[in-house]
Amino acid sequence: MVHVTGPSGIGKTALVRQFTRRARAEHGAWVLRGRCHERERIPYKGLDGVVEQLAAQLRGGADEVVHGRVPRWSAELVQLFPILATVPAIGARPVTQKLEPRELRRRGWLALAELLAAVTRHHPLVVCVDDLQWSDRDTVEVLRSLLTLPGALIATTFRADDAAASDALGTWIAATADATTLDLGPLSADDAAALAGAALASHGASTTDPGALGAEAMGIPFFIEQLAHHQARAATGAPRTSLDDVLAARVGDLDARAAALLRAVAVAGGPVEQAVALEAAGLDGTDLPVLWQLRAASFLRAAGVASGDLVELHHDRLRDFVLGGLRPEARVALHRTLAAVTVARHGDADGPWLFDVVRHVEAAAASLPPAERHAAADLALRAGRHARAGAAFTLASACFENGLTWAGDDAWERDHAAALALATGAAEAAYLTGSAELLAGHIATIRACGADVLEQLPAWELEIDAAAGRGDFGGAIASARGAAARGRDRWRPTTP
Repeated sequence: MVHVTGPSGIGKTALVRQFTRRARAEHGAWVLRGRCHERERIPYKGLDGVVEQLAAQLRGGADEVVHGRVPRWSAELVQLFPILATVPAIGARPVTQKLEPRELRRRGWLALAELLAAVTRHHPLVVCVDDLQWSDRDTVEVLRSLLTLPGALIATTFRADDAAASDALGTWIAATADATTLDLGPLSADDAAALAGAALASHGASTTDPGALGAEAMGIPFFIEQLAHHQARAATGAPRTSLDDVLAARVGDLDARAAALLRAVAVAGGPVEQAVALEAAGLDGTDLPVLWQLRAASFLRAAGVASGDLVELHHDRLRDFVLGGLRPEARVALHRTLAAVTVARHGDADGPWLFDVVRHVEAAAASLPPAERHAAADLALRAGRHARAGAAFTLASACFENGLTWAGDDAWERDHAAALALATGAAEAAYLTGSAELLAGHIATIRACGADVLEQLPAWELEIDAAAGRGDFGGAIASARGAAARGRDRWRPTTP
């Protein structure tokens, strides 16, 4: 277990990437990488890339690795991580029995550990997750379940200063107290000058003093690269001393189309489909050269030319700068546009895109007219159910809570069935995440607004389970009696 810590731009990801290249080349290691994004919301945030790469590796050598060692609960594993259904040796097997949600999650996590253990019998394994300070509780719990894997190295990068603000990161640090920690600081003057010299040469600006540039960049690799890139294009004069000045000059040199695309990707907050980013920026497929222009300038990371391929900003520091230059109303407008474009692109097929829409609506909710908020509540309900099916309970709770907010105070009168579904989903998610206060509030609402005992029954069941779970068996019995009394009232024959 290795922690790589340090401030933004210091080179944490670059260091881990260099290590994994050597591990792959010299030892035949399987390297599975994931990354958390600050504003992204998906099930098992940070592990999506890990599992996607695992599936790709297994599709190329599934017989070698998993033949005869298919996880016992592979159906549950696929329910949590659907991409693994594309592995022939695993396949899409339905769950043959209805499982309590936490049991589904337990089996899925165990199956993932079994699958990775099968890999380690043939190859060294390195699992890397970048920017863990932006992870969620579900992600950290999965990583904790993998700590005992034999023949595997788990490496995480994060900003240690954010531990106090991130419950998930604090939990991870506490659970891995015996990890090896590499705390990266600024480069020495000589190393900074050497890196600056290489960067300047690569950009054709070898006349600039690399020592001065390295000092002005405070020895931070990302700053050195940006200063070198700017200096190569500056007509005269010494390098600018402020990274914001450099970024302002570089972004200011972009034409209107490139600047619009950069803003759209920045507001997206994480990897976004190329087609969605282009349309949100007012562009289309014929404008792909604009995307490649931004990629060549180290503004964007992109792979492939298909409309569904993902694009993201090159570095979080760049995103912060671009967002800082946007007026609040412009940022909100882009969130609304990204949500609308994403819905139009994906239509009725549920999938991870729902979480992007919920996140964009959340950022723009205050400006939405009632009809749009109500439509967003329906999408939040779908997103919550999608997260719940994958046992991502923390995310499910957030989606249901947003849906209730957007549905409005008149939801029970306007669309009783949808309000009941949202409240019931929120109550179950609160129970599964241990949020006692939320659970109590939702139970009270369902009892007050449910039309009859059948609609109220899930609330009674959750109250009974919660009381039993905390050892309050008297409370559980009292709730059961209350539910039974409501049932008797419901079916008691009336006197003619």
